[in-house]
Formats: sequence, structure tokens, C-alpha cells
Amino acid sequence: MEFARFRDCTCPEKHEEGDGVLLRPTVSLQGGLAAEAAIIGVIGEMQEQGVELTEDAINVRLAPRLMDLFIRDGAAGWNVLDEDGPVPFDVEAVLADYAIARPVGDFAADLYTPAVMRPLTARLSAISQRGATPVSTSATRGRTRKPSAPSSRVTTAATPLSTP
Repeated sequence: MEFARFRDCTCPEKHEEGDGVLLRPTVSLQGGLAAEAAIIGVIGEMQEQGVELTEDAINVRLAPRLMDLFIRDGAAGWNVLDEDGPVPFDVEAVLADYAIARPVGDFAADLYTPAVMRPLTARLSAISQRGATPVSTSATRGRTRKPSAPSSRVTTAATPLSTP
């Protein structure tokens, strides 16, 4: 687990590292795909609105979405104590307090963004290497021959294997 410190310790028994949220070391598949969708969505919105795609302009619109997403996806606990002992972890409590959420979100973004950007960058690179389709390309008319019969029976957990 990664430790995202958000303040000096406020616990009755002080701990040196301060109060912080424990984050999983990697973003989940669901979190990564949601982050990719957010990035693509923000860029698309900006293009539709005619907003210049500068790094600062993209970050201003994207940071709130990614921080919320990364905290929800990655936060696994915290080390906050009160006079009765450990305070139960609640991701909504983290998100409800800017003084907690901002430093945790910054840490989570630094931790998870590279993993999310690698596949996006690779896809963009592949697209730019192939280039755009020429305007003179004619539209496809659909299938010209009938699809072939399946070579084997498809099974799932809901369809038992049996011989016909």
C-alpha cells in the first residue's frame, strides 16, 4: 500500500508519519478504463466547444474528475484515530473534505496517471503513424457474401456441454 499523507497527526497518540490514506499501489481495470474515458471525454468536450487544447486547459477540466475517480478506486483505508481508537474508513469522508481530498487526490494522480496514459499514448501514436483515411475513399456497401457457419458450438456457464 502507498501512504498519501494529508496532515500532521491529529490523533490522541501522535504517530510520526501524520494522518494519511492508504492507496492500492495500482489502479484497477475499472478505474483505468474510467480514467481513459474521462480523458477522451474532456478532450472531446473541449473540441466541441472550440476551446484550445492546452495542457493547462485540459488539466483544469480533468483534475476534478480524475482525482475523484482515483480516490474512489484506490483508497483502501486510513490511519486516523480518535479517543475511542481507529476511526472507520469512509471514502466519502475523504472526498467531502477538500483539505484531505486534495493532497490524497494529487498523490493518487501521480501514482496512477502514468499507467492510464501509456495505452492512450500508444493508441494515439499508432493512429498518427497510419495517418488519416483519404477523403476519396468510397463508402463500404456491407457484406458481399453470406457469413460462414460457426466451426464449433459456443458454450458458456449457462449452456452445458452436450452432444447433439
